[in-house]
Amino acid sequence: MNPCHVTTVIMADDHAIYRNDLKIFLENQQDVNLQIVAEAANGVELLKKVELYNPDIVITDIGMPEMDGIESCKSIKKNYPLTVVIALTFHEEREFVLQMIYAGASAYVIKNNHPEDILRAIETVLKGIAYYSSTIGDKIVNNNKNKQINFSATEIKIIKLICTQSTNKEIAEAPQLHVRTIEDYREKIRGKMQVKNAVGIYMYAALHRIVKLTDVKF
Repeated sequence: MNPCHVTTVIMADDHAIYRNDLKIFLENQQDVNLQIVAEAANGVELLKKVELYNPDIVITDIGMPEMDGIESCKSIKKNYPLTVVIALTFHEEREFVLQMIYAGASAYVIKNNHPEDILRAIETVLKGIAYYSSTIGDKIVNNNKNKQINFSATEIKIIKLICTQSTNKEIAEAPQLHVRTIEDYREKIRGKMQVKNAVGIYMYAALHRIVKLTDVKF
């Protein structure tokens, strides 16, 4: 991260004390140059602040009054695609993780973790790489993140296409393979990754840096 560049941040959480503590922590970090340009107590207020400041990063809770973090994230990514959204929440349930991924969040961090976790998330997403707290990655991808699995060049190409929500027909046109062959490849890839669906493939690919956030269209 360029120390001369100021990364603008908006925080959304309905607990003012938590927002204040997080703001103090982030702005006291010497290795990063973060500026909290605004705060919001709910999703509606968050969208207004994003429109006003167009920040680099939004850190948002999920459970908020008036509009939750999932709906806010969808709106932000639709209207401000370059703004990176980080979910910071107590919710560890798989359904919330998946909903935030589909909404366009680039990181999912658990509040109970050490504050350094949110700092690592910020540093990671600014490099164009997805970030998830370790417990979240383990919930979605049921194998060791550090375990090395080899994929063929064709499998890598198909994985990247899956992460853009391409259909089997669209994927088949890229490596010039039969649609049924793509279905076989999908099953083989899921087996290697030990995941059940396209979101699991994305999570694995993101955690292992096979794809960058700029390549993903969820």
